[in-house]
This record gives sequence, structure tokens and C-alpha cells, in this order.
Amino acid sequence: MLRPEDSFLLESTARSGSMFYHTPDHKYLFKTILHPEVSVMMTILRSYHQHFISYPRSFLVRIFGLFRYTYGATKIWILIMGNTFPPLIELKEMYDLKGREPKPGKKEKKKNS
Repeated sequence: MLRPEDSFLLESTARSGSMFYHTPDHKYLFKTILHPEVSVMMTILRSYHQHFISYPRSFLVRIFGLFRYTYGATKIWILIMGNTFPPLIELKEMYDLKGREPKPGKKEKKKNS
């Protein structure tokens, strides 16, 4: 069983404040997501599943689960994904593929990891 002390928090640069965690073996990633994102996930689920049936060797990230964790009045949605990269690969640069522009007055931070 995975315990919180066994996972590692990755730095989050998401505007939404989402947090990213990974298991010690880097095999799985956990991401907190907001309720509107959950609604989108539910609408694309059938097409997403069909994509993997049609293209089993797809490079899209594999989603293994979506769970809601309730702590008192706080509800947190957690998305569990498989890591696309081999565990020991060192990333030199990361890019935001959504292509969003930084908010006015804010500089976009370049992240090296």
C-alpha cells in the first residue's frame, strides 16, 4: 500500500494550483484536479478508451483512475496516470504544450528539471 510518506511532491507550475506527486519508482503520477476538469474527463472517457483500443501503442498518457478524496468539508479529485518517461531519464527542458500566454504583468518562469 502506498503511504503519503512514500510519494514525492513535484513542483507545481500550474495556474490552477494542482499538485503533482509520483511514486518512489516513478511509475505512476498523481495529480490533483478541479471539479470542472473532472466534468471534461467524464465527457471524453468513451473516446479516450476507444482511442487505446484502436491504437494500443499510443503515446498518450494512460489514465488508470480518478478518485475523490473527502477530508472534512474539503473534496479533492485525484487523477492517477502512468509515467510516460522511463524512471531514470533526466529531463533537461519542459514545455507547456497548451501554448497559453502568460497573464498580463507576469513573466513565464522557465523550468529546468
